[in-house]
Amino acid sequence: MLSNLIQPAILDCGYVKLMSNSTKLSQKRIVRDYEIDYNISGGRIMILDGKRYEIKPNSIIFKYPGQVVQSTENFDMYTLTLQLSGNKKPQKNIRKIDGEIQSTEKSDFFSSLVPCFSPMHYSEILNDYAKIIKTYSIHEQSNECRDALDHMLHLLFADAITEKQAKRNRSSSNVEAAIGFMEKNYQNSQLSLSDIAKSVNISDSYFARLFKQETSSTPKNYLNNIRLRQAKWYVTYTSDSINTISYLCGFDNPQYFISKFKAKYGITPQAYRQKNKITKQQGE
Repeated sequence: MLSNLIQPAILDCGYVKLMSNSTKLSQKRIVRDYEIDYNISGGRIMILDGKRYEIKPNSIIFKYPGQVVQSTENFDMYTLTLQLSGNKKPQKNIRKIDGEIQSTEKSDFFSSLVPCFSPMHYSEILNDYAKIIKTYSIHEQSNECRDALDHMLHLLFADAITEKQAKRNRSSSNVEAAIGFMEKNYQNSQLSLSDIAKSVNISDSYFARLFKQETSSTPKNYLNNIRLRQAKWYVTYTSDSINTISYLCGFDNPQYFISKFKAKYGITPQAYRQKNKITKQQGE
């Protein structure tokens, strides 16, 4: 059972509903314990450590100790506050109580959880939440309550791993599509980061982070490498002028093109053409 591994203790749990329909964000709050909430219906915005999340129906919200959170006050959710380490006593409305921030020393087990996602087993998890709340007592935690918590966390972790894998697959697909777009449009000297991000329907900032994460290169450097690879072919197998090749490959400044070519291949385009002239003739 899960409890045999980490033995999480429930500090508080309950049902909260506040449908204000306000777009105003609440005051910032420091998360002091592990919080796993289930958004039952409606939608709201949450800012967690400066990152914005849109909370949808049947979604899980997970927060670590030490994070800073604020959100629009539209709540229709089950709440669960857990302790992995320390000696805090269970208490109603514990999230509103100041105190020490729980240690995250044992948080590796929770690393599979993402801040917000929709679990596949949402109906079973929803039932487990209801059972936990029904059987929970501040003074003692019954076997029925613990079993429901164990079952819920097992499902939650399994679904979180599946969600992470799906997200990686979607990310790889977006990057591959963006590279294909760059390879088709590299001749356009006005091609921008926004144009590339728009081609895969994601924001500029997220696309830049995702691309760097997947390729270890910035989109601009990757695009330049595509252009330089094509330029090397033109230099080797055509008699086009260096200026013409510059424009054909998306560089609107020949001097900039020459400097980038030399930086990548160690010599200027003209020198590269001379050096590879014999090889070219042998290939013909």
